[in-house]
Amino acid sequence: MITYNDLPLELRPTNEISQEAKEFYISFNTGDYFAYGAITTALVVGNNYEFFYILEGDHRENYKAIGNSLEKCLEYFTANSAKKSKYSDTVGEESAGQQIARQLREEDEKKAKGIP
Repeated sequence: MITYNDLPLELRPTNEISQEAKEFYISFNTGDYFAYGAITTALVVGNNYEFFYILEGDHRENYKAIGNSLEKCLEYFTANSAKKSKYSDTVGEESAGQQIARQLREEDEKKAKGIP
């Protein structure tokens, strides 16, 4: 088993949901270390998982101490922006998923109007 800072790194995808609330959940990921370049903790927000606020490192205990307040979890994420993964969405901006959905809608609208 490979370890990083005494945490095991799995060579298969592993994702632990460490905390769930109505508006979000906390996801701890060791299995995608080689893809992301780090162990990551994500604050996943929205009923359809629209936003992924990803910090490098293990932040489970910090989020657990905050509790089930989305506002406070977002404040924690923002306060720790130095550890933000390059794959993370940014608070207050359109998410990657929303960008893709918007682009697809725009393409469909163009096709419907006969615009190549």
